[in-house]
Amino acid sequence: MYRYGASTRSSNSRLPQTFLLLLVLALIIVSVGLGIAYTRATKSGGNTRATLLNRIQSEVHAAQSGAYALTQTSGSRAPAQLAAVRQHIYAIRTVNDLCNALLGSPMVNEATISACIAYLDEGNTRMEKGQVLASTYQDLRNAIELLQTELAPVQP
Repeated sequence: MYRYGASTRSSNSRLPQTFLLLLVLALIIVSVGLGIAYTRATKSGGNTRATLLNRIQSEVHAAQSGAYALTQTSGSRAPAQLAAVRQHIYAIRTVNDLCNALLGSPMVNEATISACIAYLDEGNTRMEKGQVLASTYQDLRNAIELLQTELAPVQP
């Protein structure tokens, strides 16, 4: 009977060790790559949040300025200013929906945005009927200020 020498047995046992070593190295490389990708994604998510927050704050500020101007305007400019405030409120809703879709949570409460839109609709209705708009404009200003206070604790 033929016996294999010691050198043949050691080369057979080195093959699985070499394979395991290569497998461990490949797993380390993959882990490092995933760590780098996760870090980049986390930074990107933070940048996205900060960008959306800045945009929504800008729109709230513009809507707030427009609502203040409504209380001081004459009747001829009121429809255009009311439409401008509506555009800002719709932009706030759009950015808020983006925040909810991309980040998993909205920046402001949807009910507050809906209240602003309801006051805008009431303002249009009263304007068409020729009714007094002071209380509606004040309610709109208060709702927009509530949007501002909801944004205050939000950090990028």
